[in-house]
Amino acid sequence: PRVVKAGVVNGSFFEVMGLRPVLGRLLNAQDDGPKAAGTAVLTHRFWTTSLKSDPTVIGRTVRLGPRTATLVGVLEPSVPYPADTEIIANVVTSPHHLEATMVTSRGHRMTELFGRLAPGASLEAARAELTAVHAAIMREHPEAYSANANVQLSVKKLRDQIASPARTILLVLLAAAAVVFVIACSNVANLILARSVRREGELAVRAALGAGPGALRRTLLAESLVLCGAGAVLGVVLAQPLVAMVSRYAARFSVRALEVTVDPGMLWIATGLAMAAAVLLAYVPRLPSSHAPAGLGLTSGSVRITPGTNRRLRIFATTQIAFSFVLLAGAGMLLAALVSMQTAQTGYDMRQVLAVNIPASATGLGDAKAIAFYQEATRRIPVQYARSVFRS
Repeated sequence: PRVVKAGVVNGSFFEVMGLRPVLGRLLNAQDDGPKAAGTAVLTHRFWTTSLKSDPTVIGRTVRLGPRTATLVGVLEPSVPYPADTEIIANVVTSPHHLEATMVTSRGHRMTELFGRLAPGASLEAARAELTAVHAAIMREHPEAYSANANVQLSVKKLRDQIASPARTILLVLLAAAAVVFVIACSNVANLILARSVRREGELAVRAALGAGPGALRRTLLAESLVLCGAGAVLGVVLAQPLVAMVSRYAARFSVRALEVTVDPGMLWIATGLAMAAAVLLAYVPRLPSSHAPAGLGLTSGSVRITPGTNRRLRIFATTQIAFSFVLLAGAGMLLAALVSMQTAQTGYDMRQVLAVNIPASATGLGDAKAIAFYQEATRRIPVQYARSVFRS
């Protein structure tokens, strides 16, 4: 026996969610109703990790608490919602969902509804329609909806429901990545500007021999494209192993971290950023003019840096230092927050504490017998181990 995270759904759930099986079938309308046979579907991650992708699981019977269910399929890889679900079963496998308080009582509100917007319908229109239906139900059954309870209806997109908890931190990480990109561009720009200063004599000679600004810019663009392209290719090559390493570490805190991969769209983003950086680096340096080579001296083979070049170097250096301090301040705040969370005094002494959960369904007892079992188990546990007991 083992504890698994299970979900109970009706037969139309997978159709509404647009999910498909990779093995067997999913639940359908025939699996609804109190007289249906118990059936269950395995999530893809549970099937691959815990059952080693065993294709013979289809048709097996498993015990889910006091009920049994036949495994009928394996779900395609998908985001586990609302939790890290491992088994999804039909309603008949859960006695709790079939009892009178769940079926007939309007005060037992533990059900989540999922729906698909009609073609052309907006979320606001669906919210208005559902709000009107909900208000009518509240008027018809005032005994179940007290005005003091302030029962409200919440309608939101599933994408927002899943991503909203991580949205803020993802935006912070995106901003940090953008700042790192700007710093990298500033570093490369400083190097290219310094190299351009050393090459001003060469560029001046090219301009004196008739090379126009376009030809000079194309030369610089070709060089920056090679440099930025090589950097982008190296970054893409290193991205996959580095993301895998970080996700394995983060999986200690959340199993969802194992789902983090390098999106193919990042290739196009890397290409676009590399092109933008190459164009920027090619058009930032000041070109000498064949008609008025102001500030460029060729006497004695020396190169004189112009005030304009100095100004550009100062701008890029200042920008780089400014963004570096922004990153340093952000990293300091994150580190301080992490230390505060680790050292926060919650009022609970968590050292040498063992928590044991024994569901009533696992004991095979119910009602008064289950309560008596818990009381007897608590009494027989030595005092030095049972410091406190929480009952609900």
